[in-house]
Amino acid sequence: MLTDLGGRIQHLRKEKGLSQQQLATASKLDRSYVSAVEHGKQNVSFATLKNLSDALDVNIVELIDD
Repeated sequence: MLTDLGGRIQHLRKEKGLSQQQLATASKLDRSYVSAVEHGKQNVSFATLKNLSDALDVNIVELIDD
């Protein structure tokens, strides 16, 4: 589950032409945290998912829906 979520976040980030640092800044997170999420090594809270979805300009469902 975490790997799938991280992969979706990474795909959307790259699709939008953002670096991990740009996504981290836009979502008020540390770049190393974003990296850990993308690699499925970090759990995420709903609030973090909301911040990431806002920064990626997608509905939160797009991040969590298989």
